[in-house]
Amino acid sequence: MHEDAILNAIYKYTLNKKNQDFDVKVIGLLVRIYGELQIVKPYLEKNYEQMISNLKIYGLPQKELDKLNNSLKKYQNDNDMNAFLTVYKIVIDMIVYKYKQEPISPEEVKYFESVFFEGLHINALNKYWDKALYKMNKNLALEEKNNNTYSLKGKSLEDLKNIDENLYNRKKREVDDYNAQIEEKQSLTSGNGFVDLLLYLSFIATEIMAGALIAINFIKR
Repeated sequence: MHEDAILNAIYKYTLNKKNQDFDVKVIGLLVRIYGELQIVKPYLEKNYEQMISNLKIYGLPQKELDKLNNSLKKYQNDNDMNAFLTVYKIVIDMIVYKYKQEPISPEEVKYFESVFFEGLHINALNKYWDKALYKMNKNLALEEKNNNTYSLKGKSLEDLKNIDENLYNRKKREVDDYNAQIEEKQSLTSGNGFVDLLLYLSFIATEIMAGALIAINFIKR
């Protein structure tokens, strides 16, 4: 099957990459995900079947590609917002498929967000994108644990509650464990290096004395 809405959009993309029409922006996203060699080159060579196959190289099902084409066509014809959201959600799924095995970089995140949210604030799309980020980065590293922040988007740990309860609980445990370690270390020091040294020597002396007493008692036996 020829994805005619996708093909028409690629045609417009080849005429002007800077075209701000929605369908051309979508092709720009696909090019960023798959590369021009996978999308534009087979199109120019009229090898449409290869181009369609390339869109599935990371595991996207054919039915999702069909839905992308149909939703893109519906938005082109009717400016239907549900179709708009469906298109972007499928593109986000494509990104997730690509980055299943490796973390997505902050640079890529910045690019995709600049397209998805340009002049828009659609709560459903924002939540869908956030969930996708957590799927791609299940081992999110905390940048400043005692400030309860995590990498990539810089939101507070509390924000995870609205996205992924399991991830929130896991990250909260990490933060709590980290803070407990810091507090434990701080409780073992006076904050004064000289005093700490005296405390340490006192501790060593006590251990030596205790050892000596044990030895004397052993000899008496």
